[in-house]
Amino acid sequence: MNDDDTTNIGPAVAAVAAPPGRTTGNHAMNTSKLNAAALIALAAAYAVAYSQNPDVTNGYTMLFAILAAALVLYFLPVLMGRQRDVSTIQGLALVNLLLGWTVVGWLACLIWAAVGATRAQDAFYRKQVG
Repeated sequence: MNDDDTTNIGPAVAAVAAPPGRTTGNHAMNTSKLNAAALIALAAAYAVAYSQNPDVTNGYTMLFAILAAALVLYFLPVLMGRQRDVSTIQGLALVNLLLGWTVVGWLACLIWAAVGATRAQDAFYRKQVG
């Protein structure tokens, strides 16, 4: 997959998420790297959970698979923000790290990552203002 492969997330969300000057069709959010990380974590958890070999399904391996999947899920807002090139990614990462354990903090970070201004949008607005 290249960087132009995107997921169609619908016109309402695409209009908010798309950088200025881009069409809102399939270019709203590039999710190829995000999907790859999530699929790796889920594949590891699936392989361990459904393995027929008792040596593979011991408690430590299962714990590692669950922790890996939880870590990817916990930092999902940061991964989304980095993929969208959110201009305040450092703040997003810090808030996610410190307040992501609360449901409200994690949801706030997820919304921030999904609709936060990107660097391209910031440059566009600075150009418009002068």
